[in-house]
Amino acid sequence: MKLSIIVPVYNTSKYLKECLNSLLKQTIKDYEIIVIDDGSTDNSLDIIKEFNKKHPKILKYKSIPNKGVSNARNIGLSMAQGEYIGFVDSDDYVSNSMFLKLYNKAINENADIVECGYNKVYNGKIESLKVKNNDVFDSNILKKPNILCESASYCWLHIFKKELIDKNKISFENYTIFEDLLFTYKAFKHANKIVKVFEPLYYYRLRDDESSVTQGFSKKYNQLFDVMNELKKYYNNYIPQKYLTFLAIKHTFVRFRTNVKFRLLFRKYKFIKDSYKFLNKFDSLWKENFYFDTHIKSKHFSITYWVIIPYIRGYIKK
Repeated sequence: MKLSIIVPVYNTSKYLKECLNSLLKQTIKDYEIIVIDDGSTDNSLDIIKEFNKKHPKILKYKSIPNKGVSNARNIGLSMAQGEYIGFVDSDDYVSNSMFLKLYNKAINENADIVECGYNKVYNGKIESLKVKNNDVFDSNILKKPNILCESASYCWLHIFKKELIDKNKISFENYTIFEDLLFTYKAFKHANKIVKVFEPLYYYRLRDDESSVTQGFSKKYNQLFDVMNELKKYYNNYIPQKYLTFLAIKHTFVRFRTNVKFRLLFRKYKFIKDSYKFLNKFDSLWKENFYFDTHIKSKHFSITYWVIIPYIRGYIKK
């Protein structure tokens, strides 16, 4: 079998049919869809059973008690039979040709990991993000560690060779956020070749509801510090420190720029303060990192600046 697509599900009945239909319309042949219902309390499981009844040869499912997305994906990995593994979140959807293009790229380039671009979907509007075409890819981390800086951490933008995952015993750790960052970059370390399809093929849905920890300003963002410390230990001087520091700065500062509701302003302040403490321990030279050479607007080290700037620009949501 060429490919296994793993879909963890938790209370996403509103979007689930669109997601599964997009996967059933894939132009790739000889693939499977593995849906893991993580103890949903809405009618997600009923929808999954309905799709399984109609497409039993392609779509498999398993219902488990709620233990989080990492556990659900790991169970999916244990069931997967494909040569390559892909992931899709159940509130998102994909281009009909996504997995054929990624798989063909993997085979033609003899690559262990393939990445693609993505679109943002918000309130029915689609924003196609510009995908930077560069020559950083088509190599591995040891030869070109800058791949870490140019790549995306989302596991759902990649397909991974199953042999690579199994051989190196890579799995999702028990985090509720940034779990895919750790998984993806652990896999990157062992990949013989990482390539990219410079086309936005994935449709990532931005949600306003409280159940989505990636929206608003989550108090779980501090898990990033543990994830990055674990990743640093995993790489253990495999590549120069500055590339891991780049990742740490990238994922903290992008949240500094997040628009927040007034009631969450103190939470943001605390996260920024904690981030500076973390970065000082992670790399005492972080303020000199080359991240700031290409992100000039981010070169502000005052907590007050990052808290007040939304007021100045009128971004605060009441």
